[in-house]
Amino acid sequence: MGLFKNFRNKSKLKKANELYYQCKYYEAIKLYDEILEKNFNNVDVWNNKGLALKNLGRYQEALDAYNKALKLNPINVNAWNNKGSILKELGRYPEALDSCDKALELNPKNGSAWNNKGSIYGIILEHSKALKCFDQALKLNSTNYQALYNRGMTLKYLEKKQEALKCFYEVLKLNPDFKPAKNQKDKILNSEGEIQ
Repeated sequence: MGLFKNFRNKSKLKKANELYYQCKYYEAIKLYDEILEKNFNNVDVWNNKGLALKNLGRYQEALDAYNKALKLNPINVNAWNNKGSILKELGRYPEALDSCDKALELNPKNGSAWNNKGSIYGIILEHSKALKCFDQALKLNSTNYQALYNRGMTLKYLEKKQEALKCFYEVLKLNPDFKPAKNQKDKILNSEGEIQ
């Protein structure tokens, strides 16, 4: 009987994750909650529920979910990184940086945490630190188009438009459908008619 129950929970988790990736966050959360009713100690479900809540703009609930995941497993790198991301959304930047640092302490090769940390530094206008973080994320994964885009945005903010433009072109090579990069590229080209 226990084996069948475990199989049903895995099947339910798979369905919840599919709903999440289809951007059906309310439905995914409902299934995550059903799983947690039977297995409150499932760290991955708490983490995934936090992601769904974040996408609905329910930041405090997402933070609560990440905190529950971390209480169950204090060395979960993804939960630390996600907590940093949510704290950034809540404007709690020192705590957000601390969470990213914890994720990177556990796994210094986590490009997502480097990118997240860089975006926090960008918000608090510490651009040289932001660029170092984006460069580290790109050193780990040169196809991390989100880190490359964030690097371009930081360079644009610093009025280094030629370098920013190169970043946006690279982003579009990696992901031609990434509209934010296309929009930024077009803005630079329109404002600097001679840059090509």
